[in-house]
Amino acid sequence: MFSIAFGIVAGVFAVALTQGLIEQRISESIELETGHVQIHNVQYLEEQETGHFLEGMADIQSQLNALPEVGAATYRTKITAMAMSANGNAGIQLIGIDPEEEKTVFGLSEKLTDGAYFEGIKRNPILISQRTAEKLKLKLRSKVVLTMQDNDHEIVGGAFRVVGIFKTSNSGYDQGNMFVRKSDLQRIVKLDEVHEVVIKATEGYTPEQTKEAIATVIPSTWKEQTWAEIMPELAYYNESGSLSSLIILGIIFLALAFAILNTMLMVVLERVQEIGVLMAVGMGRLKIFSMIVLETVFLSLVGGVVGLLLSYGLIEYFGKNGIDIENSEGYESLGFSSVIYPEISPEFYPQVAIAVVIVAIASSIFPAVKALKLKPNEAIKGHL
Repeated sequence: MFSIAFGIVAGVFAVALTQGLIEQRISESIELETGHVQIHNVQYLEEQETGHFLEGMADIQSQLNALPEVGAATYRTKITAMAMSANGNAGIQLIGIDPEEEKTVFGLSEKLTDGAYFEGIKRNPILISQRTAEKLKLKLRSKVVLTMQDNDHEIVGGAFRVVGIFKTSNSGYDQGNMFVRKSDLQRIVKLDEVHEVVIKATEGYTPEQTKEAIATVIPSTWKEQTWAEIMPELAYYNESGSLSSLIILGIIFLALAFAILNTMLMVVLERVQEIGVLMAVGMGRLKIFSMIVLETVFLSLVGGVVGLLLSYGLIEYFGKNGIDIENSEGYESLGFSSVIYPEISPEFYPQVAIAVVIVAIASSIFPAVKALKLKPNEAIKGHL
């Protein structure tokens, strides 16, 4: 019973850890990077140039917002720029946003480690990541000079002041992006259009359903993509995570099967005389077979229930408090959080319980058959 309980705790917790890690990665990517669906000019996806904007968005914006599948949308201007300070420079993606509009889709405002979300600085405020601040040795209210190419293909620039510093679980995303007000950026690059629309699907609608609805109102020169199409590696993580969970459980149950088989075989060998006496007084072979199988099932169920209860307790505790991984730079470089919150679907527990019963029954067959082959007169003497 102890080995079954321990095996189930190890297997279920390992699955919960894997699923929690992947779900966090997908959830944070959707909430901070991709949204559920994005719209771009087809040419912008091939060459991210200033001139490949979503022309005529003003006429289509109202139609997009009216779709029941669209819960919220943010309209962004994106420019590749060079950020310079007195202590260095870095190539970045400069994203022009409407701060209040952005909050309806993304949770960047909740990731600030210092400063405020576009408050406190009136002229040209900018949000930068903690990594960029360390690299360029910047702090709140420090000046950052940005140079970029405008809509006429001329080099232009502007001075911005740091209004806030943010940090997410994805170090690559942090290092590559800065955020300014859309109006400030459009003034510098002489462009009143946007390059990207990011949409949050209404609750109850899938990204795929939202994508199909969007396709009915946008022109053919634009392209709509779900988060899985934008970042296919996330969809791969999800698929590989499910496969990994099955492999982990398969190994655990295989080990349990051999443990149960070994235990029940020893039970039969230690009770040779008792089984011989039962046969001699007329107990049928089917009843002996059932006795051994039922004993196996009862032992496995007790161990299984204890294991599932312990697993539930551990997952609930760490699901709320998290598991902090030390030296997590490698995880963060891949976009994974340094604090993992295990999670598992409720229907997983009865599935494991059923699997335990099946494994127990399958593992008890060989010992039960071994018992049936005993001859009563020899078994009473203790001979196999």
